[in-house]
Amino acid sequence: RDLVRSRGLGDVYKRQIQSTPFLVCPASSLTDSYHTAVMRESVDTPFSGDFRDNPTIISNSSISFLKSQPPVEHSLSSLPEQISATSTSNPSSGICFEGPEKRLEIDFKPVFQNPRGFRVYTPKQLQKFILDPAKCTIISQMSNPHFDSYVLSESSLFVYPYKVILKTCGTTTLLAALPNLLQLGSQLGSSVEFVTYSRKNYNFPLSQPTPHSCFQEEVRYLNMFFEGTPFIFGPMTSDHWFLYVADYSQNDPLARTEYTLEIMMSDLDPTAMKQFYKEDGVSVKDTTQKSGISKIIPETKIDDCQFEPCGYSMNGLLNEVYSTIHITPEPQCSYVSYETNLSSKSFTEVINRVLQTFRPGRFTVALFVENSQAEDLGKLPWNFAIPGFKLAHKQEIVFGEDITYSIFYCNYKSLQA
Repeated sequence: RDLVRSRGLGDVYKRQIQSTPFLVCPASSLTDSYHTAVMRESVDTPFSGDFRDNPTIISNSSISFLKSQPPVEHSLSSLPEQISATSTSNPSSGICFEGPEKRLEIDFKPVFQNPRGFRVYTPKQLQKFILDPAKCTIISQMSNPHFDSYVLSESSLFVYPYKVILKTCGTTTLLAALPNLLQLGSQLGSSVEFVTYSRKNYNFPLSQPTPHSCFQEEVRYLNMFFEGTPFIFGPMTSDHWFLYVADYSQNDPLARTEYTLEIMMSDLDPTAMKQFYKEDGVSVKDTTQKSGISKIIPETKIDDCQFEPCGYSMNGLLNEVYSTIHITPEPQCSYVSYETNLSSKSFTEVINRVLQTFRPGRFTVALFVENSQAEDLGKLPWNFAIPGFKLAHKQEIVFGEDITYSIFYCNYKSLQA
């Protein structure tokens, strides 16, 4: 906590067009209690628990600023980790792997005397102090003048001078790396500026170790180090996305808009997934080319890895832009994630290339925009009408005081499902 300074996030603007159950948890001030906004088709079945500070019921298809309202008994604590009404994953049908990743991003304040920042730490040091606690291992490393990229046994690590992004799948313990990560920042003379932790709902939540057994536990753990705000996007009966934000940044009029695009895909086409099973005589470079992965962001330098007997990971580097793909091809738990910080006014082309490559039965798009511009607020930066898919759910929120942040969240389902 001595690395950070408390700062409020301000009111939250929210738009909802789909009358399906969901929970969003924005806080009007960063304290130990939270403001909870709940929208659902019926409020006949209350949630019980310990969110103590002014929950607010929002009617369907509303556009509202979330203000303090009289207390209503709703809570994150009693919500299930997930309700997999649409998932085809079934642990009893064979060996299953938890594809959805946990993701932590921390921006640290730059220190003029240390321009290389976190890049001064060697792979051996990163393995010992960050990845060993998270229970994953460096497989491959690639760098460019802007950042270092590490393909891990379970997903990826990206190290910029004063930004660290750690993404791990399976039953890793990502948050166990947090104390050492903060200590490494302190040794550089830096302090925390901005934190996000996020993940999609697990397929097999009962298999997750502490502190990842549920989102409530993750929030409690994060609150040991930060004063942050939890959000839940999407219907609790289907695909949904958890997000935690802690913001200590100050307005910089010269700061550029930054984007983080995530596409989380399930029920993948078996033919598309077959190429991610290892075959004699087929190299990982062959797979990267033939699958279409190399064409998603052209000119990207790719560090790719194929696993035994199946599975695939890649990190891409293009100037300051990273991209990463992780593939679990087994039919009983098929899952593919795509992520990039590419800056664009429209992500339609990138999204279409990803969908053409992997052909999911359903997928989620989450776009986090930092330093949103006033003229862009309220605009969706990709085309709603995606051929072959139905938009099942959409949410958008805008929040922040000195800096404006936007989050766009959409669930899609194949018309052939």
